[in-house]
Amino acid sequence: VYINYQTNQLEMRKLVGPQGGVVYSLGHRPGPGMVNALEYIPNTTYEFEATGSANFDPIQIDLTSPPALLSISSHSLGDTISVASDLTLNWSGGKADSNIIIHVHPAHFRPIGNRPAPGQMPVPGSRPPHGGPGHGGLMPPPPPISPNSIIVILDNNPGTYTIAASELQELINQSNAQGIICGVSQVEHNEIDHNGELVRAVLHNGDRVGLMIE
Repeated sequence: VYINYQTNQLEMRKLVGPQGGVVYSLGHRPGPGMVNALEYIPNTTYEFEATGSANFDPIQIDLTSPPALLSISSHSLGDTISVASDLTLNWSGGKADSNIIIHVHPAHFRPIGNRPAPGQMPVPGSRPPHGGPGHGGLMPPPPPISPNSIIVILDNNPGTYTIAASELQELINQSNAQGIICGVSQVEHNEIDHNGELVRAVLHNGDRVGLMIE
């Protein structure tokens, strides 16, 4: 399995799970000191190619990258906000006519010296890597959605959205969270019929930031 773009071709590693599942990957999730092999180039066609096997015919399916990666500009990691006021998120990048997904999750402070688990905030004064590609890396999946998460789907990409103080207060009261993780995402996909089965390629563009509650 390859990813092809411009004159580049990256071969994905075949990983077989202990129970027989198979995943193709470019490597481990990007982290501090690690180089991401997949380069972002605006408005570029990225092709996923599988050479096929005895039981799977060859296939090519492509996606076009956005003109710019999403990047939240209204807040920085660790900013403190008040739930007594509406929260306005501003961002740049992404495709203008594609849906935007706003997601706000409750978060809790992690103990000093431990890595943050999904839904946890860094301790004050620490500075782990920012989570979004608008700040220099691929974006890992968002934290698991809790029953108290705020999810909003917009029809297009206005670059701004305001979350009412009452919604924030309800989220904090129900979850007893010490902070929130706010994110903006776009998901592009392309589907083709392959031997009577649906094959879908998905491109996820997004950014998120952790905020502390006053």
